[in-house]
Amino acid sequence: MLGYVTGTKAEPETQQIYVECKGAEASPGSTLSIDYSYVTGEYNYYYQEANKVEAKLEVNLDQVVTDAQYPIATPIEGLVQKSDSKITAINDCVLLLTEVVRTDEGLQLKWQTTNPGEYPSYVHIGNPPVIGEDGIIYGVYESPDLTSVPITPAGDKAEWTTEVAVPSDVKGFYILLSVESKKQRLFVNYAVDISDK
Repeated sequence: MLGYVTGTKAEPETQQIYVECKGAEASPGSTLSIDYSYVTGEYNYYYQEANKVEAKLEVNLDQVVTDAQYPIATPIEGLVQKSDSKITAINDCVLLLTEVVRTDEGLQLKWQTTNPGEYPSYVHIGNPPVIGEDGIIYGVYESPDLTSVPITPAGDKAEWTTEVAVPSDVKGFYILLSVESKKQRLFVNYAVDISDK
């Protein structure tokens, strides 16, 4: 990624990722070492340290890259979902992205859940952001369980839409999707390829 959207929904701002080392002087052969952390697999709101990974990024300052193609990632089999993938959510409900519509403001994503169970169920996904081929994550982050979703009746379906503001000239999107799974406030994260939409 190259940057992300910050600010507010009413006044979003694009923030590029950068590192500032005041007073430092880079001599030939210098490297920049950045400690960071991330969560793999399931993210439990109540146990936020579970599945947390500490890592270090080493950057050789003699090797400046000017032609990076985003998003930059090492391909991992099964990590990126196809746009028509059926994702199992909480209470065995099945989540499906049914349509992607380009609007004047950005993207409208249409979702459907199917509930095979005997009891009604909510499937929280929040308002998922997307990352474009420019390496920018579009969409102001909010906890997925704070966004209203319709209840999926027992043995029935529910449909709703989410929207994300993106510039009209950006293409090649992936949805960064957090799906409530197994129990309340336990989220499983997916990348969904909509670059062909």
